[in-house]
Amino acid sequence: MDDADLLFAALTGRSVTHELVDAARRHLVMLRSLLEEVQGTVPRLAAPSSSSWRSITADRYAEGLSDLHVQLLGARDRLVSAECSLSDRIRRMEGQLEAQEALVAQPAASPLLQHAPLMRGAR
Repeated sequence: MDDADLLFAALTGRSVTHELVDAARRHLVMLRSLLEEVQGTVPRLAAPSSSSWRSITADRYAEGLSDLHVQLLGARDRLVSAECSLSDRIRRMEGQLEAQEALVAQPAASPLLQHAPLMRGAR
């Protein structure tokens, strides 16, 4: 992230804070917990009966169970995708936070930040 991006983020209120990173990490923990629960549920579903005689009710139960299995697998796949996306976003947020902190620690290194107080006052 370059100085202009950091300045824009700070001026528009889109800068990253430690609180935002911590909140994202908490959400990642909750997401992983949900993923573990879904992954644990899929194998516990009862397998459809393989007997040659089944009632209409048993057939419908087996169909419903099969549909549930497919839906849980889809949910699991979406949760895995969300976990990867959130992990990537957290890494980018941490990088942005480090860049912001480095920029604030050395304001003389950035000519754009020398004018930031003037720009803030011009709102």
